[in-house]
Amino acid sequence: MKDTDNLSENTVFWTRGNYPAQVIHQLQLSEIEYHLRLLYLLSDNILAAGSFYFESDLTRNITEKLKELFGHTGDVSFFIDNDIENFEEHGCKKSEKSPASLIAYRDLSKVRERGKSLDSFCNLTRRPPISISDKIVELWIEELNSNLPETLGGEIAVRITDRASQENIKTSLSEFAKNRTKDFVWEYLQPKLSELGLCKSFQFWMRKKLSDLYSIATSVVLGIPMDANISWHRSFISEKSKYDTYLFSECIKALNLNNAIVELPTVDIIALKYSQEFLYFKEFYFKLIEAASLNINFMRKILIHASSVEKITCSGKYSRARFIKSFSTLCKYSDIPKASYKDPLDYILHVYDSINRVVINTFVEFVQDLNKEKGRELKAMGRADRINAPLKHYSSAQDFVSNNMQEIKDIIINKWRIPRTKTPGNYEQKVMHIEAWLENFSVTEYELVYELIRHIKYYNNTDIDKMLKKMSDEIKGIFNNLADIAFCPLGTCSSSSGSQFIYRLSKHLELQSRNFLNSTQLDDKLDRSYRAIVFIDDVIGSGKQATRYCERHLKGLGIDKYYYSLVAFENGLKNLEKNSTFDMVFSVTVLTEAEKVFSDSSVILPDPTVRNRIREIAQEYGEKLYPMGPLGYEDSQALIAFSYNTPNNTLPIIWASAKNEKVKGLTWNPLFERRKKT
Repeated sequence: MKDTDNLSENTVFWTRGNYPAQVIHQLQLSEIEYHLRLLYLLSDNILAAGSFYFESDLTRNITEKLKELFGHTGDVSFFIDNDIENFEEHGCKKSEKSPASLIAYRDLSKVRERGKSLDSFCNLTRRPPISISDKIVELWIEELNSNLPETLGGEIAVRITDRASQENIKTSLSEFAKNRTKDFVWEYLQPKLSELGLCKSFQFWMRKKLSDLYSIATSVVLGIPMDANISWHRSFISEKSKYDTYLFSECIKALNLNNAIVELPTVDIIALKYSQEFLYFKEFYFKLIEAASLNINFMRKILIHASSVEKITCSGKYSRARFIKSFSTLCKYSDIPKASYKDPLDYILHVYDSINRVVINTFVEFVQDLNKEKGRELKAMGRADRINAPLKHYSSAQDFVSNNMQEIKDIIINKWRIPRTKTPGNYEQKVMHIEAWLENFSVTEYELVYELIRHIKYYNNTDIDKMLKKMSDEIKGIFNNLADIAFCPLGTCSSSSGSQFIYRLSKHLELQSRNFLNSTQLDDKLDRSYRAIVFIDDVIGSGKQATRYCERHLKGLGIDKYYYSLVAFENGLKNLEKNSTFDMVFSVTVLTEAEKVFSDSSVILPDPTVRNRIREIAQEYGEKLYPMGPLGYEDSQALIAFSYNTPNNTLPIIWASAKNEKVKGLTWNPLFERRKKT
């Protein structure tokens, strides 16, 4: 359970789940599902109104089919009023306040049944205590007072020539909205429109308008964007185009991936969303939209084949049609082979890296041009000539990488186990990241900070699955029966894709979604429903955060509490065992004090002279990037990264970027980026 104050910045309202929108636009099940899959890929989380499930057979069908996405560990949830206990109560309340003609709520027993079904598996989100119906009325009246095209007032002026009749209709429509005693829905409005003698076509247009205003009002109340409203034809690219699944579907079609996306099982859609391959592709796609939303001159610099698509003579907004055509042409000129790919992930990876060869270098250069003043300020702040120049002289980061390519190749392939495939992929991406990361530093610092690259411990997907298997075996050894054991991430998992992390563990444990809770569900019902709770985390540093969490949130919890992590520092485990109220603390991998980068006993940097020099660099930049933990959260001094994310226990100079807790206004290229809402 959560509320809308704690949503990710990339949470989107799902308009196509709304029954009126489905009816008005004659949406088919397959179309709604396909666009939901695309929206799931583009967003961090999706919100839908609880009423969608009660009112639409199509929405219920999709919810059941894609249950893993809607389950307690999924990224799609339904919301209800903040003063309502659960979905069953929500349905009963809707039965009371909905017009009798709204047949979805006539049969109270069926309403209760649907509510209980939704309660059994789905995320519940509470929305702000603001009436959406009141907001719709506010927008409705604003439109009546407008004469702009496509507004209520503008349409009335076009369809009805007599001025007196116009004012009479506007007044009546305004009164209908203000004087309602129940929700302002079509079932209430339609009989009123018939009384006014409005023709069927005009009534249908108003039904469409009411559906649009509902989507807008809900988006405003929740404070989140919506997927592309079906009724709008956005001629130009804007920031809102990020979640326009019609636009995205055209680009997916250009990659010949539309059928693959349709046919992927739900578990593979989840895997695709959190794969590095897609995360890179999505970042690239969003950057193109960001550039296109500015103007054509910027777009020319990014899409270098745009001029070959069609002549661009004006300077203004970039049209959606032109964007799609440019994107298609870009793919065409990226040496994409015609051979079919069995695995869609491989296909996206290959396509992205092909595009990367044509576009990314130009785009990075463009962004650097815009930010070069900020970059210079970062390098100028408090710089001291405290480090002797290295033995070798390098003119640039590119020069350094070129001279050390053999060892870099060995680190990436053999130490980090990122393979080099026949088609360009993650290996090439990591080489690019190393070069970009080195550019954060002065040339005199390259060899020193390169020592950190040599000693980063990277856990790939295979490593993580092995660790999760060991964790699940340990858990099964403790409990004979897991049916009444609750599992919950401790506070906020370091991964922005925490749901995927928990999801993978659930598969090893072979459990249903009801066993997996989030931290907002630790209430009195927990004591009655479960005999123990197991908290899951990926890293334990000093253990202080978990100790505080235990003290603040778990003190009155009357069941056994266990705490399991993938990786932990030895002193952090001891701290938890001594100072927390957990009945047991366990970590798959335990790191000693010697595995902290700058500890006196460090095996990573055993030479104290080198260690102190590198610490000075990490400390200076770290204080600017992440003042609350310049050497890692609570001075963890870690050098670890996971395939799905990098914890803040690791040195900030490794992970800092605009997508996490880094201080705003400073440019920084991450080596292993951490993704987390700031």
